[in-house]
Amino acid sequence: MAEGQRWCQVAATEGSLTGWVAGRYLREGSAPPPHVAEPETRDQQVQFAPGTSGAVLRSTLAPGAAVNYRLGAREKQFLTAQLQTDSPAVHFNIFTPDGELLYESRGGRRDYRGQLWLNGENRITVYNIGDAPAPFTMIVGIE
Repeated sequence: MAEGQRWCQVAATEGSLTGWVAGRYLREGSAPPPHVAEPETRDQQVQFAPGTSGAVLRSTLAPGAAVNYRLGAREKQFLTAQLQTDSPAVHFNIFTPDGELLYESRGGRRDYRGQLWLNGENRITVYNIGDAPAPFTMIVGIE
């Protein structure tokens, strides 16, 4: 563990290339066949409708895929996030504007409410560690 996240030592299957990677980019098991495409990670800026302080975001994630929802906020505001899905393989993490891990949903909880301490763009990463596509709804708000 370092900087609030798990780091794993990795090695290339051919050659002597080794290094470290954040555990959130890995899943346990054997290496995929060489022809398997890398999972998609997309970024989406979240804009609230005028006069509102939240949004409902719906999507489906392919196996191994992730989406980064980016939300601007000020210190001392409260961030709320709730993940709704039938899949036990879909989780989310929240990162502060300086990249620190603020929250990780892997413990079974699927909601967060907390006061922010930095101005800037927060990131909510929703990811699918399962072997099947998984629909989800993420409800976010800034108060």
